[in-house]
Amino acid sequence: MYSGGTVNKGKGRLKTPDKPHRVTDLPVFVLPGPTTMTPKGSKELELAHAALGKKVVLVPESAKHSEIVSLMEGEFTKLRALMGVDVFFKATGGSGQRKLSIIPIDSDGYSGRQLRVASNNGKNVLYLVPLQEELETEPLPFSSPEFSKMPKVLCNKCLEIVPLQMLTLHSENCQTTQEQTDKIIIDDNDDEDDEGDSDADVDCTVEKGVCPICQLAFPATELPHHANICAERSSNTEEHMDPNLPSTSSLNTTPPLPVQTTEGWKTAAPSKAVRLFMEGMRREADHQQPLQLTLNAGDTDEERDGTLISFYKQRRETCQWAADFRCSILVGVGVMRNTLSTAISKLTRGFKKNMGNAGVTAIFEGQREHLVPNLSATILECDLFAMAGRMVGHSAIHGGPSLSGLSPTVIDALICGTKDIVTSKLCLEDCQVRDTISLLLKEEWTDEESVRVANLCTEWYFPVPTKETNRLVLFQQLLSTEAERGHGLNHFFPPCYPEITG
Repeated sequence: MYSGGTVNKGKGRLKTPDKPHRVTDLPVFVLPGPTTMTPKGSKELELAHAALGKKVVLVPESAKHSEIVSLMEGEFTKLRALMGVDVFFKATGGSGQRKLSIIPIDSDGYSGRQLRVASNNGKNVLYLVPLQEELETEPLPFSSPEFSKMPKVLCNKCLEIVPLQMLTLHSENCQTTQEQTDKIIIDDNDDEDDEGDSDADVDCTVEKGVCPICQLAFPATELPHHANICAERSSNTEEHMDPNLPSTSSLNTTPPLPVQTTEGWKTAAPSKAVRLFMEGMRREADHQQPLQLTLNAGDTDEERDGTLISFYKQRRETCQWAADFRCSILVGVGVMRNTLSTAISKLTRGFKKNMGNAGVTAIFEGQREHLVPNLSATILECDLFAMAGRMVGHSAIHGGPSLSGLSPTVIDALICGTKDIVTSKLCLEDCQVRDTISLLLKEEWTDEESVRVANLCTEWYFPVPTKETNRLVLFQQLLSTEAERGHGLNHFFPPCYPEITG
């Protein structure tokens, strides 16, 4: 019945939803200058290192020319200097280097739809070529903002964080860079060979002198340093000389070898055995080229720690490590013992070197007097325990400080290497999960503590404890498992430490 009011006829119409804007994953390759050919395959990585080369840019189909220019400049920052004076090209079919043909520009400039069609829906690469200028192709540092979106990895040779795409190019030059660093750090020139070769092209104006002890010729600038060391070694040698042998005053030759051989330390008292062994190693290295470590006081802490790591990662014979060690700082001559102390302290305090997970990386960690190896994947892959062994051995040879604070379990694993002895001396302070294992000594657990114990037992394939479980037995079992998991030192220490100590 009609009531006199307005009547709504029909159903209400729903508003048609807006269609989503279509976006194309457009592969774009930026070339450094005007050209009519695609680049060689060998040049692609070099261009990528210069923040050019190929990238995928998300281009909406509705994008106008000005928006496309902004998108390209956002991905390739070097294009901002061109002020939009660049043109898209596409390559002809085939493989290898191909000819480029220009993509015509509409009256309103390029559009997103035009680039989508030209690239066959993003299947073909479009080349962006400057028309008038040449872009800079110098390699950029890996820390540049242009590489911030790339995944990073750690180079095992130089311990530098490198974008994954650049690792192949970096690996080709990494060895050369390492050799150049060695030339700065290690004084391995052939001065003695040049002195004996009269035909060598050397500077004959260098003043030389003869050491009054060993009767060998040295440059005048090196002679005082050598004479002090030679005199100290000579005084140690005379204590063991046979009185029936002629003295150095009757012969103008090198002093005769002491009666005590290098094997004498094996029969000496323990208090003297170490000293005799080290003295024998230093005597055998008398004629080795000195090892020189150069530290720049103007460098950052990370750069100086990198220099120490590079120096001790070098593989050398035992006699080379026993050679004369000199540490020079560019603002003055440093003290050898101070340098060795710094190296040893870095093993526990940590190197200020970013190795992928932290700004400071310690080789050993844990409580004082219970330090255990840091078994992170990065340290194992970079062979840093071999480096630590060289540091400890080098310091011991030259009378430097020792690595103190190690867990007795670690020391027994290094010396004895037997599982039973290691397990018997393992204590709670040695465990990295000591907080969780110590809960087994409590009578009552909270809900959170119960979850922690259950998770640890499940991870290590032990039954979850109940009220009937003997917690002391489980406590000992978890300690033994920790010895196998966290103190497997036979895997990485014995091959490197004898390299130092013989």
